[in-house]
Amino acid sequence: MNVGAGTSKELHVEGFRSSSTDGDDFRFEISTNGGGSFVPVTMSSLPFSDGSIDLIGTLASGITGSVIVRVVDTDRTAGHQTFDTVTIDEIWIRAIP
Repeated sequence: MNVGAGTSKELHVEGFRSSSTDGDDFRFEISTNGGGSFVPVTMSSLPFSDGSIDLIGTLASGITGSVIVRVVDTDRTAGHQTFDTVTIDEIWIRAIP
């Protein structure tokens, strides 16, 4: 995604996830250096059904240019191999003047 100038930035996500049987959750992370490193975005967890809920996470105000957004499974425990899914309806970054 490409982020324009603004005094504040927000990551918006509309989507949902499957119900986990082994305690998994998901988090969103962003990279401003082509995927060299990622920073978690603080936001509420995705709901279990498609309710068209717009989740919002605040980003650093200095972010501009190309940004990579990824979704990470938070449970990396050995033996927890149940497949979970994330469905994204919409995702965007809002730059507020």
